[in-house]
Amino acid sequence: MIEVLPHARTTLPSEASMDLTLYFGGSCVENPGVGGCGAVCYGPKKEVLWEESRRLGRTASNRAELHGLILGLRRLVKTKTDCQHLKVMGDSQLILQFMQGQRKVEDPILRVMVSIARGLASHFPSLLFAQVPHEKNQVAKSLAERRACQQGLVEGEYIVFYPNLCGSSNLIADGRRVNVINDFLACAHTPEILIDARFLASLPSFGHSALTSLGDCEASTLSGKVPMTILGCLKSPLPIIFMGQEAQIRDVIVVEDLPAPMKISSDHPQIARIMKEQNATFAFDSPLRSDLFPEQFQAHRFWEPSEVHFIAAGYGIQEE
Repeated sequence: MIEVLPHARTTLPSEASMDLTLYFGGSCVENPGVGGCGAVCYGPKKEVLWEESRRLGRTASNRAELHGLILGLRRLVKTKTDCQHLKVMGDSQLILQFMQGQRKVEDPILRVMVSIARGLASHFPSLLFAQVPHEKNQVAKSLAERRACQQGLVEGEYIVFYPNLCGSSNLIADGRRVNVINDFLACAHTPEILIDARFLASLPSFGHSALTSLGDCEASTLSGKVPMTILGCLKSPLPIIFMGQEAQIRDVIVVEDLPAPMKISSDHPQIARIMKEQNATFAFDSPLRSDLFPEQFQAHRFWEPSEVHFIAAGYGIQEE
């Protein structure tokens, strides 16, 4: 959920075109750790038009900064702001260099996030990036820090990640066959289909265009054993083949760093329909292991040893 401050304006002035300035910032309690991001938009007369912030899951400081930039740009694009000239101001030299193509993006997650931000930036006919000192970016940074330090979860801001640790599923996504996490035997079910941002970027005919046109998602985090950050929702349906049947999966949520390429749910209408038509039954399989998935997922903190065997909504069954 986006936090819109009570005093902030939720509509923009009615001028035919405007020159706007966007400040962005990000923060982590630890690096890496739970984070927050913020964005502030100023009008032609330096008046505050709006302020927004989000709580993030486990992330790194550079990613948190990019989340702030994406948050601000997405708000401007979503509201169809008629902005002729946009100045984007931040205190992170690295992020600004990434956005301007002055430095190669080595980290695969950052590379995906830069692609998302560039896709949003392409909506503006004239755009200028500029670095400002930390003290000149205090409003956006304070918004980010407040959200990073937020205690507890707010209803509507998160989706609980219910994994089934007794087996995995196999499907084909845009021509790529992969093992995925499911929730078929989990203690509780949520209907969301999740996809890892790096895996999405690797899909040959679907990934790049999908990433650069992500829609907003009401929830900003996944809660569970490891809190994770939501980047947005796919606007176009994801083509998959599951249990031999083709489907165009809608409302897929893109996550910054999942422990597997995807998570599917038996409560999602299209997955449920396929399973019903195939007379699928649930059965305990071999325990879910990190080596069932590509190497890039195996170092995820989700796979670290834990005293809790089944992780769901903060409770679990203790290993004997």
